[in-house]
Amino acid sequence: MVEVKLYTGRTHQIRASLKDLGYSIKGDRKYGTRDDTFKNLMLVAYKLKFSKDIEIESLKGIEVESKYKEEILSIYHSL
Repeated sequence: MVEVKLYTGRTHQIRASLKDLGYSIKGDRKYGTRDDTFKNLMLVAYKLKFSKDIEIESLKGIEVESKYKEEILSIYHSL
């Protein structure tokens, strides 16, 4: 499990950056390995937090936590 801060908002930023660091995401067929153990990409967030400096006024300082947080953490612990 990692905490990731996005700076550019570019497409595939998390996936490409983690691959470059040697930490591909499970099930990521484009930036990861061809491991068939996971049929789907395992990149999920249980919380999103937007900076107060963000340009989109309606998102400034907003923090959203998934109602599925416990399920996400359970999958993580089962790995």
